[in-house]
Amino acid sequence: MSSKEAIFRVEERLTSFLVIEFHLRDSLVADATITAIAPRTIDSAIRADSTLCLLADVANAVNHVNLNRPPWSGSYPT
Repeated sequence: MSSKEAIFRVEERLTSFLVIEFHLRDSLVADATITAIAPRTIDSAIRADSTLCLLADVANAVNHVNLNRPPWSGSYPT
């Protein structure tokens, strides 16, 4: 495998990981009636952590291509 292919595979695995990790938020929101944790509480916890905000922005950018909501971190990742 060439270096270019190896880098591509690592990048692909990383972006997949970020998308899957951020889907945890969607699961928590969907289970809000079971866990008794309000979606706004979940979102507030994400917004309070700059790392989670960045994870959310990168995951959304990878997953949706065209972002139609304000970024979690305050600016779109490039």
